[in-house]
Amino acid sequence: MSHAAFVYLDDGISGHKQRLDAVAASIIHKNDLTLSGLVANDEKCHWGTNAAVGPSVRLFTRQLFYTISQRGFWSDYLTDIPPLLVEELRFWLTNLGCLNGYSMTPKVSAEPLYIYTDASSFGYGGYLASLHEFKAQGHWTLQQKVKSSTFRELLAILQVLKVFLKHLEHKRIKVFSDSQSACCIVLVGSRVPELQHIAVEIFNLCFFNDIQIESQWIPRTQNQIADALSKATDLDDYSTYYMPNGVLSPSIDAEAVDCFTQNWSNDTNWLCPPVSLVIPTIRHMCSCKGTGTLIVPYWPSAIFWPMIMPGPGRYASFIKETLVLPKCPHMCIPGKGQLIAYQSKPSVFMDKFRVAQPIWL
Repeated sequence: MSHAAFVYLDDGISGHKQRLDAVAASIIHKNDLTLSGLVANDEKCHWGTNAAVGPSVRLFTRQLFYTISQRGFWSDYLTDIPPLLVEELRFWLTNLGCLNGYSMTPKVSAEPLYIYTDASSFGYGGYLASLHEFKAQGHWTLQQKVKSSTFRELLAILQVLKVFLKHLEHKRIKVFSDSQSACCIVLVGSRVPELQHIAVEIFNLCFFNDIQIESQWIPRTQNQIADALSKATDLDDYSTYYMPNGVLSPSIDAEAVDCFTQNWSNDTNWLCPPVSLVIPTIRHMCSCKGTGTLIVPYWPSAIFWPMIMPGPGRYASFIKETLVLPKCPHMCIPGKGQLIAYQSKPSVFMDKFRVAQPIWL
């Protein structure tokens, strides 16, 4: 019976899938060394079995290591226990069993999927290299804009992974970024709490979706597409809020990355599309034979208006009822993109809105 072992100079390691076999291999290796005339230093050697928990160790022991390194003596008591230290201890108490064991060979042998991400002061952008039409882009909130560049670059990686999540499950991926700090933090974490929280969220996202992640720094000259996406501004970004007697409620978050891949026939849909997507929205609703409420700007000169009103005073046949909302403060809420584009002048969307409640035949 043979047992695999890796030896480099005077250091070595061996292991086995089963605990009893690992113990047996340890005894055999020790006897073989003795019979060969070699003397092992028992103070440095560990002939038992140790837990092998893989790359998550460094990510979830940063605060533990820092706390230990700050002690003057091993016998010193801890007078202050940081919240991050408590989180790490709870993590290992809960997850040590399921993380025990790490394969030295990649679980997924196929070529990794390449993802490029970048962040600017306006927003984030990224794309899946194997599927060039799959791009992700978004804007920062006012709170996120004032954060450090490392924070934004790291958050950009997380946001792009969320967008492409369905395409990344059970895959091996490699993330490219022009931020050396972000690439490092993805794998080993950070002592800065807000950066560590993002790193942990990335880890959880990958762990629960069976994603094996790597990261690599690249110069900005090789990341121009993601850089351009991060600086793009969405001029159609807006939402509505108007509730006299409960007529309208705030626009809610989207339930899918690409709404036109969903079937709208089983729901009463709340549709508040960007101006550029009003026509595709109407066409998709007709195709699905769905019902819902469509909110559009009262904009007779817009390209989509003939689909709402094909002739003077005549609405399209699929529209059951219409309501023109009065102009009032805060009814139209400019999105992040509009706040960037219209800093010195009012947005066109601050005018009246027309609400159409259509029945699709």
